Amino acid sequence: MEPEIEVTARRRWKPGTVRALWLGTGLFLLIAAVVVWYQRRPVAPVYTAKESVPRANRVAFSPERGTMYLAAAFSDGRVRLWETATKREVPVKLPSQWPLNDLAWEGDGKTLFAGGFEEHVLAFNIKSTRGGKLPKFAAPVVSVAVHPNQPELLASLANGELWWMNLQKPERAAVAAGHKGIVKVVRYHPGGKWFITAGVDHQLIWHDAGTRAVTKTVAAHQHEISCVAFSPDGSRIASGSWDNTVKVWQADSGNSIGTLTHPDGVADIGWYGLDVASSCWDGQLRIWNVSTSTIIRDRVCRSDSLVFAVWPGKELIAEVDSAGTLHLEAP
Repeated sequence: MEPEIEVTARRRWKPGTVRALWLGTGLFLLIAAVVVWYQRRPVAPVYTAKESVPRANRVAFSPERGTMYLAAAFSDGRVRLWETATKREVPVKLPSQWPLNDLAWEGDGKTLFAGGFEEHVLAFNIKSTRGGKLPKFAAPVVSVAVHPNQPELLASLANGELWWMNLQKPERAAVAAGHKGIVKVVRYHPGGKWFITAGVDHQLIWHDAGTRAVTKTVAAHQHEISCVAFSPDGSRIASGSWDNTVKVWQADSGNSIGTLTHPDGVADIGWYGLDVASSCWDGQLRIWNVSTSTIIRDRVCRSDSLVFAVWPGKELIAEVDSAGTLHLEAP
């Protein structure tokens, strides 16, 4: 008697099941691609008050009126100040233990303002060596600017607001910035005629300094704008972005003059005479000829946070390294 052999029919997948498998696989691959893009996207350095090595988040020279100073705002809430001629450090006491994001000098070069995570703008008077806080805002301060000829200050906040403040009277007002999202940078024109704002929405917006009304909007970049600088004579503007470019503009018309392409995101910019200085997330400091869009010279940045300032008229670049040492040298 032969043994019985059980024959099992081959299972067939239903068409709906096959489609579900294909859709599931496609969705998985899409999510994986998004995760890879997110991890490789340009990300600006983030500094907190708990860093073991505080970093300079912003450096700025005082106006050329009397003794020149260089100020540096740090991620541990400190502001350090040096006389540029001697590199002698001037003691600064400010009531802050939170990271500072930006600095601005008053037009006479006697008072320094700093803004950061503490939701206040801090003020330090060099002559009296006293420091204090301006009235509190509703969110951390991202950027600050001071009118070169008037006692007026602008502050952009992490909640997307922009505020104007009179420094001699208890008076301030919200400004309709015109951006979608946070205003990353606010800067006054050297002559005080207008101010410019740059946002995470990739736009540069011109504002009349008197009325604070929007006068011009330019879709400047393909990604978030990280830095803006007026040329010393106020005729040009340079803007740097996460899109790996510095773009140069006519200040009065907003017309494009040129594009300086970098290998990575742009961290900081300044005017080196008629040329543009830029620091990039590849760790290099570059000097560019704007007319030809070519690099004149480059070197490694001294600052880990890639911030610097150009001494007007001296063509010297100031950086503060991770050890807190001031470097003031030609590029």
